[in-house]
Amino acid sequence: MSPDHSNPEPLSLHSGVRPTVTANVRPHVRLPVKLNHLDLQVTDVPAVTHFLVDHFDLQPLTRLDSPRLAILTDGHGFTLVLQHRDPGPATGLGHIGFLVDAPAEVHARDARLAAAGAAVSEVGSNARGTQCYCRAPGELLIEVGCNAGSRVAVP
Repeated sequence: MSPDHSNPEPLSLHSGVRPTVTANVRPHVRLPVKLNHLDLQVTDVPAVTHFLVDHFDLQPLTRLDSPRLAILTDGHGFTLVLQHRDPGPATGLGHIGFLVDAPAEVHARDARLAAAGAAVSEVGSNARGTQCYCRAPGELLIEVGCNAGSRVAVP
């Protein structure tokens, strides 16, 4: 502050000194954020788009046959963007997960995916609930899970 305390001095985030906050400023106000979208890089945009529309009830917001970009929604505020990438090593995303309401739905989804020719894991249960995994076109790994009975699920 200036000697007369009327004008605060400018703050520098690079000075190494923790700034003093004046009484009329709320330093720890949390502003809400909401996940807007997830962008996945895949080698076959149309194949992954059709797979997600057919087996996970996502709705397309763009053409189903675009070779470069697809935008899908779950109808509840989440958007999934698929963008083309050249074949080669994947870029760090482990998998995407879908939740269902009951363990029986995990088993039913696993059977439906296997009948459609997808590579699927066995259905398993652990502290996170019940889940299975499948490999979608373009080597995309997808989890189908139910948190019922989970000891670690977020409420």
